[in-house]
Amino acid sequence: MAQDLRSGRTDQTEAKVEAQAAKLQEQAMQICRRVGALRVAQEKLVAQVPQFQPFASKNLTTGEECRPHS
Repeated sequence: MAQDLRSGRTDQTEAKVEAQAAKLQEQAMQICRRVGALRVAQEKLVAQVPQFQPFASKNLTTGEECRPHS
C-alpha cells in the first residue's frame, strides 16, 4: 500500500485497505467469540474448584458488546 502511494498508483489503495480492514474485523469477531467461551469455561472451573476464584478474571465479558448490533 505504501508502495502504491509512493509510485502514484492509488487506484487500488482503497480496495486494499478495505480488504485488510475486513480481515481485521473478522479476526476481532473471532476473539469476541473466544472471550465468551473462555468466560463460560472459567465459571465452570470456579464451580468445580472454588480455590480458583481468586485467580478468575472478573473483567471477562460475554463478548456481546463487540458484536455488531442490528
